[in-house]
Amino acid sequence: MKRITVLLFLVCALTATSCHRDKNVVVIGGALSLTGDNSLQGNRGYNGMMLAVDMANEAGGINGKKVKLVAEDTQTSAKGAINALTKLVRINKVAGAISTGDVEFQAINDITGKEKVVTLATICSGMLENNRSPYLFRYCFNEKIQDAILMRFVKEEMNESEVALLYPNNLWGKEIEQYNEEGAREAGVSISIKETYDPNSFDQKGVATKLFSQNPKIVCARGFGSGFEAVLRYLSELGFQGTIIGDITISLPGTINNTKGIAEGAYFVSVDLKPAGDSYTDKYKESYFKKYNEESSVWDALGFDTCKFLIEALKTADKENISLQDAMFSTKDVELLLGNNRFEGSNDVQFEMSVFKIVDGGVEVVR
Repeated sequence: MKRITVLLFLVCALTATSCHRDKNVVVIGGALSLTGDNSLQGNRGYNGMMLAVDMANEAGGINGKKVKLVAEDTQTSAKGAINALTKLVRINKVAGAISTGDVEFQAINDITGKEKVVTLATICSGMLENNRSPYLFRYCFNEKIQDAILMRFVKEEMNESEVALLYPNNLWGKEIEQYNEEGAREAGVSISIKETYDPNSFDQKGVATKLFSQNPKIVCARGFGSGFEAVLRYLSELGFQGTIIGDITISLPGTINNTKGIAEGAYFVSVDLKPAGDSYTDKYKESYFKKYNEESSVWDALGFDTCKFLIEALKTADKENISLQDAMFSTKDVELLLGNNRFEGSNDVQFEMSVFKIVDGGVEVVR
């Protein structure tokens, strides 16, 4: 009997949240890419989430209950994502969860359904169209729409009809290829060159040389991290004189600083913060700078909006005595940084997108 008591005590010590759960605290889990190739975006997203939690608690929490965010590092890996979310669900007993990254989005699909935990995936522009868990929601850009806008921009604004496509040789890269092909076909643009690269390799001279030798005028470059930056850096060293197009990754300080000027003059598709003068956005920007001593970006804004939407959905579920899954669809008119977004008839939020240009290291709206 004594041995059983000791074992039970040890189990409770290791899983304190399940044995001594504070009924006045609502725990949200974060399976976040805090290290690895997506760590820049993951940490920025985490910063935004923490601000959302702070502001929610200042306003009374979730119907009087304090909000707590528990983060686990996925290391930007599928295995890390599964382990992180499993721990958050089984040990921390989270009421809902958030994940960051495309790798994580794909990896946690099965476990969200198995554990029946509503999870909002953000900072993941890839799609998941087959066998999506009904508990997995995506709070990020729609890749199909994003790529369609890029290809229309090539045709209508750049007056070009051919483009080269550079993308990683992984699952997300295959989706990028598919959506760009669809967007190009609809816009009347031909993808004349396709080159893939290993996103985890620094040695990208061969890929860059092969792409450069075909003399493309426009390269749609997709990806993030060391491998992506290495391709662009070598392409710049070879003397590429064409134009780069892509997504917001191209505009990140790390990409601009590590690619030897090739990002200057590049066009990319993204959402944007509300214009200066909007009181809600200005308050957020001020709070973000005060807390982290750096300017806010779209990554932390996505983290903030995702976390705030989840918090509001938890309020809705509690007030209306419905499941969080149902509350995701009935939660509307939430004041957010990136627009009045909601889930209607789909587990994917839709964003209004714009085209930007990198000028002198900054960005300008062009469409």
